[in-house]
Amino acid sequence: MNKITLIAVAGTALAFAGWQIATAERPTAQDEKPVPHRNAGGKLVCPVMKTVIASEKKASGFSDYKGKRYYFCCGACKPAFDKNPAKFASLEAGTNDKPLQQPAEIEPVTAGKYAIELWPPEEGVFAGEEIDIEFGVFDSTQKDVEFGGMKGVDFDVKAVVTMPSMPGMPEQKPNTHKEGRAGVQGLELFFPHGGEYLIELAITPKGGEPIKAAFKINAGDERPAGGTKKQPYELKVIQWPDHVVTGKPVDLRLQVVDTKTGRPVTRFDVAHEQKFHLLIASKDLTQFMHEHPEMAPDGTWTYRATFPAGGQWWVYGDVAPTGKGSRILINKVDVMGDPPKGKPMFAPNMGPFTFEGFTGMIEPAESPIPVSKMTEIRVKLTDAKTGKPVVDTQPWLGAAGHLMIIHEDGQTVVHSHPKDDEESQSLMKKGEVRFTARFPKPGRYIAYSQFKRGGEIKTLGFTMEVK
Repeated sequence: MNKITLIAVAGTALAFAGWQIATAERPTAQDEKPVPHRNAGGKLVCPVMKTVIASEKKASGFSDYKGKRYYFCCGACKPAFDKNPAKFASLEAGTNDKPLQQPAEIEPVTAGKYAIELWPPEEGVFAGEEIDIEFGVFDSTQKDVEFGGMKGVDFDVKAVVTMPSMPGMPEQKPNTHKEGRAGVQGLELFFPHGGEYLIELAITPKGGEPIKAAFKINAGDERPAGGTKKQPYELKVIQWPDHVVTGKPVDLRLQVVDTKTGRPVTRFDVAHEQKFHLLIASKDLTQFMHEHPEMAPDGTWTYRATFPAGGQWWVYGDVAPTGKGSRILINKVDVMGDPPKGKPMFAPNMGPFTFEGFTGMIEPAESPIPVSKMTEIRVKLTDAKTGKPVVDTQPWLGAAGHLMIIHEDGQTVVHSHPKDDEESQSLMKKGEVRFTARFPKPGRYIAYSQFKRGGEIKTLGFTMEVK
């Protein structure tokens, strides 16, 4: 199934240079329209990839061969078929014996005479991967003689993508491009986390009045490393000295690099009052820092760091390249010296325990903590001296608190904030701060909660187990 996706995306990215309707054997003017090739269940099936196609208008193209019209699921399929149609047509009988992929359907939106449809790939979408998702705008009063159904219209569009469950996340303004068929365009998307996203389209048909459409789409959690595509950005550590030792300051220089161009990114959106949230953690996750470096004109971010222990350290960049939405990029550095002292954080520890005047405990709203589902996490704070709820925390970086959740393998990180509404404010007066989080895979997670009190940042680290 991964192979199908890779080819489909590659075909979409190529986009046809004009909608080609070349055929392997073109019928004469007297011939009727060839019969669409369907399987025994009556479904359109791409002869190359054996993938079910939802409808003729959702096909990437077609070719006619020996009285039948074969529709394709991706741009790479048509050239392969046209090169040797007899080969793929002869495999027709075998398609009924293989499990066919069922398309993911999203209800179309109607706006006056226009119908707007969104077509995610059949296997779904996943976090951490660039993907094109096609959508079409059709005039319900006109018929498409060539493809059947409604006629596609020419239009301009602006798209905005948000994650409603994470209101502090910068919105994504994806690029769009025209596909080979009239009325169809592609959205160039990236989902940083699994969960539900809202795609809002502001559409202006040529010669028509502006219309709007909104679609909700669920992104799955990241697939295993071997199956993911290359991310559009990477975090690079530059000019790192060969010998960095504990207790001595060193300049940690970072660049966010566009993997397509190889150039440093220099334009970022602000998220919670900062353009770059730098998270640094020791490999055993007993040590943690949350800082905000400054960027030079060439796109280099520099932070003067002092590492308290030796070993390997995770370096996370929580950034939002302008218009591309938030994402957390990962790298690591090595430091010479003794490893961190004390017990690893991996033993379950949800409190209560006392640190820096706080007594805190963390309480998941659901037990057991669900995998791949948004859930609520409550942090309860009391004053270590009085035992009373802490009600005098101060806003920091545009939020009442911050919760950084890191999986024990260091490869999965979630940066969450409480909602800024009346219910949240009421709970804070009782010493309770609620966060929304999603745990994409089983394992132990370190949850660093940070609050500002008396002008100082207080950090409490908890360990939660997800089975």
